[in-house]
Amino acid sequence: MDLSFVTKTKTAIDGNTQIRYNDLEIAGGDLVLTTDYDRPNVETARQSILATLSVFRGEWFLDNPDNPAYGIEYVGEVLGTKGLPIDFLNSILTDAILSDNTVASIEELSSSLDRATRVATVNFTCTIKTGETMREALELQI
Repeated sequence: MDLSFVTKTKTAIDGNTQIRYNDLEIAGGDLVLTTDYDRPNVETARQSILATLSVFRGEWFLDNPDNPAYGIEYVGEVLGTKGLPIDFLNSILTDAILSDNTVASIEELSSSLDRATRVATVNFTCTIKTGETMREALELQI
């Protein structure tokens, strides 16, 4: 059973975000958290991308409140724009996915936005840095 998960932490020394790929292993009947898992797999990449796409700009508590760098500007750039061209939304989502350090490239991406329910649907195919291909369909509450 794979219980991989991703944690994102910010170092106090230089303020940079570090990504750690953790795993839960069963050792001698006990669950053991490993922190030396440095190679992402499809599941950890999926979780990391979902976390990246789910955070509004300025929402992450460890981000710089004066100049937030993490998350997507959903309020100003997406929800605040009437007649938002779908190409513009796809560009925002593509940039966000490529900013995730597990992703090597995006082969295909399409999205839709239901303004009434504030649900964005994102379908994409990407290659993660291990060379594995990942196909995902995500629904994001924005």
